[in-house]
Amino acid sequence: MGRPSRFLLAVLVVWTIAAYIPALRAGFVWDDDSYVTENRALRSADGLRRIWLEPGATTQYYPLVHTTFGSSTGSGGSPRAAFTP
Repeated sequence: MGRPSRFLLAVLVVWTIAAYIPALRAGFVWDDDSYVTENRALRSADGLRRIWLEPGATTQYYPLVHTTFGSSTGSGGSPRAAFTP
């Protein structure tokens, strides 16, 4: 990789990081509260089973998405704290 290519790569990396900086301070939008903070299945001991086996346990039946949300919050932790900087 030549000198101009490295420079262009560095510029691209800096621009990409700069583009994402505002998103790091952003809060929840649209349906995030119903998916994460108000979702009882993410905080209950029986939640994982309910997420996968009861289609009405979550707003929409996306078991992998909700399992990921639940694993990010940890057991008994605050769901909002896990997803806000």
